[in-house]
Amino acid sequence: MSQRLSKSTFIIVCVSTNILLSFGLSYLAELFNVNSFGLVSFDKWPPLGIFIVSVIIAPLFETLIYQYSVIEGALFILKKRNYANVLAILLSGLLFGVSHPYSISYLAIATIMGWSFAIFYVVAKSRKDISPFLLILVVHMVLNTIAFVINDVLKL
Repeated sequence: MSQRLSKSTFIIVCVSTNILLSFGLSYLAELFNVNSFGLVSFDKWPPLGIFIVSVIIAPLFETLIYQYSVIEGALFILKKRNYANVLAILLSGLLFGVSHPYSISYLAIATIMGWSFAIFYVVAKSRKDISPFLLILVVHMVLNTIAFVINDVLKL
């Protein structure tokens, strides 16, 4: 099905799906008001430092580790088995989520977002006109930029 979409349409679908999913899950987390573990605080960081870490460095390393390395590694190990894509997606999302233990709700949101990133990564792999790594990197950077603007610039 993804082959029927143009490259630009596929990118727009990927970005918009992840933005809607992120906002929807964040809204649900706010409704349930799950407490934070308080593991990481950027309260005393300057905005430029927060931007560099959250919008550039984190998405780059997380995409490299949790999408590229985990998915490509799982697919290499499992070869052409029928369940290879599903297992790679599940593993990628779980590891991505566990790497975000800031609160129970954040961990759950990150796991679901990790699965979404992994699904789009695997789907993008089947296309010849798009780099799955760059697609997920850009989507992740867009989401973190939106979060940075809302949380650190507008302070909403």
